[in-house]
Amino acid sequence: MDDFEEKIESLQKEVNQITISSITNPVKEETKQFNFNSSIIIYFILPFFILIVLFVWQPSLLLEDKINERKLSHKKLIVATIVLTISINTIIILGFIIYKNRIPN
Repeated sequence: MDDFEEKIESLQKEVNQITISSITNPVKEETKQFNFNSSIIIYFILPFFILIVLFVWQPSLLLEDKINERKLSHKKLIVATIVLTISINTIIILGFIIYKNRIPN
């Protein structure tokens, strides 16, 4: 009878170890997804930030000459925002790739 109870206890310990290890894995996956989603949010916020800065700053490159006044060209503003967003995102991604692949000293 004692042998039977020892077997049950050992099996319960094994089951508990398996369930504990299976519970901890989804938590790690959720944190990875959060980091990935937070970086996506940053990449989508960047164009709006650039658009607002260019709209407020109004560089002469984006101004269009009308009769007796200079107005902001919305087409040029959109094109400049797209070009700056793509170039800044490319620099950020390349920086992360280079940082991850660098050789430790």
